[in-house]
Amino acid sequence: MSSSRIHIIGGRQTFSAEVDQTGQFDPDTLEPLDFEADEIRILYTFRELKDLILEKTKYLEEGLRIICRGKTMMHSDDTPLASLKLKENEKLMCMGKPDPSRLVDIGFQRLLDFDKKSVCVWKKELLEIEADFGEMKKNFLVDEMREEMTKKMKKRMQYFGEKGTRLLENIDGLVIFADDTAEDQRLRNREKRKNLVCEIQNVLGHNDKLIFQVENWKNKVELEE
Repeated sequence: MSSSRIHIIGGRQTFSAEVDQTGQFDPDTLEPLDFEADEIRILYTFRELKDLILEKTKYLEEGLRIICRGKTMMHSDDTPLASLKLKENEKLMCMGKPDPSRLVDIGFQRLLDFDKKSVCVWKKELLEIEADFGEMKKNFLVDEMREEMTKKMKKRMQYFGEKGTRLLENIDGLVIFADDTAEDQRLRNREKRKNLVCEIQNVLGHNDKLIFQVENWKNKVELEE
């Protein structure tokens, strides 16, 4: 087995990571960890394991404790994880102090997550629709096929618009601050939500223009014939 999946508990959450089991790697050629990626690459060194934990838990490095099988792991940063013989589904417990400079308000984090997991995914869908419409205009289509393709394209765009409307409803229902949230943070959260709403509305406006373009294109082709 070239790697094993371990589970890490800390910072009021549990997350997983793939760790190397071969010990065959060149530390000088390792790419930096990309914490924005959907899936983080295999970890090779104890330093990389610590970096992942610090990123996920937002702990201070000073005083960080990583506990495995009841013992605190005390290893140099360049220690290969393969030498630690971490088993498949091994559980590590982390303890530490939160880094005040990296704490994110929970309401603001909800907005960030909504943007990344919902709004960005939705916007990419329109790029695909627009690209397909561009390809459709390049192809010669006979009457029946053109009518069918036009209906399908408009239906996709209308469904996309309905999803955007639901996004506006969902973001309006997000709880973005608590009773004890500071006023400056409340303002920041409101501004973030306002910007997201404007972004969704702008994309919906562009989608409406595309629907109009589809109908115009169909009418123009029919007149030319």
